[in-house]
Amino acid sequence: MMVGKKWKIAAAFFGLSFVHGCGQMAGERNGPLSMNQPGTRTRAVSGDPAELRIPALLAQQGNTPSPASPGSQPGTLPTDLPLVPIPPVPRANPGNPLQPVANVPGSNPATPANNPLNIPQAENSQPADPMRTLQRKALARLATLDSYIVRLTRREVINGKKKPEELLLLKYRKAPLSIYFKWLGGEGAGREVVFVEGQYEGKIHTLLAAGDIPFMPAGKRMALSPDSILVKNSSRHKIQEAGFQPLVSGLGLAMDAQAQGDRRLGSVRYHASVARPDLPMPMEALEHLLPPGMESGLPRGGRRLVFFDPQSFLPALIATYDERGEEVEFYRYDRFQFPVRLDEKDFNPEALFAKPGSGTTALRK
Repeated sequence: MMVGKKWKIAAAFFGLSFVHGCGQMAGERNGPLSMNQPGTRTRAVSGDPAELRIPALLAQQGNTPSPASPGSQPGTLPTDLPLVPIPPVPRANPGNPLQPVANVPGSNPATPANNPLNIPQAENSQPADPMRTLQRKALARLATLDSYIVRLTRREVINGKKKPEELLLLKYRKAPLSIYFKWLGGEGAGREVVFVEGQYEGKIHTLLAAGDIPFMPAGKRMALSPDSILVKNSSRHKIQEAGFQPLVSGLGLAMDAQAQGDRRLGSVRYHASVARPDLPMPMEALEHLLPPGMESGLPRGGRRLVFFDPQSFLPALIATYDERGEEVEFYRYDRFQFPVRLDEKDFNPEALFAKPGSGTTALRK
């Protein structure tokens, strides 16, 4: 019994001596630093310079003194070494937890610098369709505009007859829908037209130009229903279709139907850059192929090209051709003014058509 106890005590003593000896050998092999080296830190090191300095005594290998730094007392060791940059702790890779990912800041393609209109960007989607992108840019721009002013150059074929080219000023207000045209010179000089939806008896009020109506002088005023035959014979489109909103929205509807395989509203194609002599620069364009009967002015179908200004994203030119390729509509827009604030006075026929110094009689809204 006593012999067994003595053997157990001897074995324990031998084990402790062995562990102590291993520690001493490791310390002699790796130097004093290995014995005093702190455990691995799993958090980011603070930016305090005191924490970013390594004591010189611990940085030396063995017991050999390091040479004195300039300015230190002879025979003494430098207290600190220069600052050591510490890299950030790598993030875990969700796909492979054993493989870290670089700490590189990500990029966002929908930043204000390249998305000034805040158009929604689909996440994890395929590259954007340029046709859709162009239409949405125009729609987003229009959403920011309550009113605008623009100059219009117009050519039309009405009832098979080519009309002379006209130069007009267009004022547009979104709500209530308000349209004002003024002919600036040449054909129709002096003519003015104003319409406000739901106001002023719901009629189109016109200040006539010379030759508009037989035996009626220039400057005569008329008020006509939008469905009047005289109004229909003066343009290919209803006055409610003036402005850009109906056109841009219609292109979107045609694209939606086309994506579902429905061609009853026609089909739309994208052109990256088209140059024309009547445009100041090449522009992106959408071509709308119109099926027969979709529009009353194109009983056999046709096609419409819409060119978009690269700065405003609004249509700069609209050209429509019949089934034979003959031009039937030409609308060129320039000298855009927006944002502007247009109010009731800008679309009040009494205020617009009143002669200087004459009294006015208010129309019923």
